[in-house]
Amino acid sequence: MENFDLHIHSTCSDGEKSVSEIIGYAKDNNFKYISITDHDNIDCIEEIKKSNLGKVKCIPGVELSVSYKMYDIHVLYYGFRKTKELKKIIDYQQKVRLSKTKNYISQLKLKYDIEFSEKQINEILNKKNVGKNDIARLLVNNGYAINRREAFEKFIIKLTPSNMKKIDFDSVVKMARKENGILILAHPYEILKEYNLKVKELYKIMDDLIEDGCDGIEVFHSNCNLDECNSLYEYALSKRILTSAGSDFHRNEQKMNDGIGFLYNVSSKKYKKIDKEKISFLKKVIDDKLWIS
Repeated sequence: MENFDLHIHSTCSDGEKSVSEIIGYAKDNNFKYISITDHDNIDCIEEIKKSNLGKVKCIPGVELSVSYKMYDIHVLYYGFRKTKELKKIIDYQQKVRLSKTKNYISQLKLKYDIEFSEKQINEILNKKNVGKNDIARLLVNNGYAINRREAFEKFIIKLTPSNMKKIDFDSVVKMARKENGILILAHPYEILKEYNLKVKELYKIMDDLIEDGCDGIEVFHSNCNLDECNSLYEYALSKRILTSAGSDFHRNEQKMNDGIGFLYNVSSKKYKKIDKEKISFLKKVIDDKLWIS
């Protein structure tokens, strides 16, 4: 049986595995389609082009952090060409990330009297793709949190983001239309949880995003329970939009099969293979041959 995963992170952003390790794992485990969708970063593309892919098809992808109305959301942008416009957006996003990280460090000192060494701060600020996960690791490494999850729950989600705005959704839509790219809303239920919304409010946001140019939603994701995934799937069918799926793999917190190609339920500790038959985006990938050649 062929496996697939359309949402994976590498060391080019905040993932634990390198591009070559991800591709090696995909080859060894009979994966037909994968997409490495690093945060605001497409450095993986050049590494993919240099790799021996075997039978693995790699779809160009990137997870962009964007502003939409009063919300910060993540959009998976697939099938792009490496244009000046995309580079301009990514360069801007990196400045936003740096600004937000400096702001988080300052707030941790002011609110919680947490200080990191100058060496530790310089190490993360000099990274190309710095983000909240780097702050979480500092908190864990310095004994302020037991693990990454506690670092987020105890500190990071209580911090106020900087005023520097992410790129707006409309700009990303305009770019995608020029390039015939595909925009998929990543992990919709993360919006609900982050902003403490009601389910009907989340679905109203998705209605608006679709009207404003979003091509589909990630209906299966490792942070959703089965009921949430099925609800998103039925919604996507009713709207006749693309359905996508991915593990959103970052690191080996998930032991079995590394989590790549699997949905993982934290409460039940069970893994479930992503159902290929329910993913209409894959059909478009195959029909349009969207992989890197």
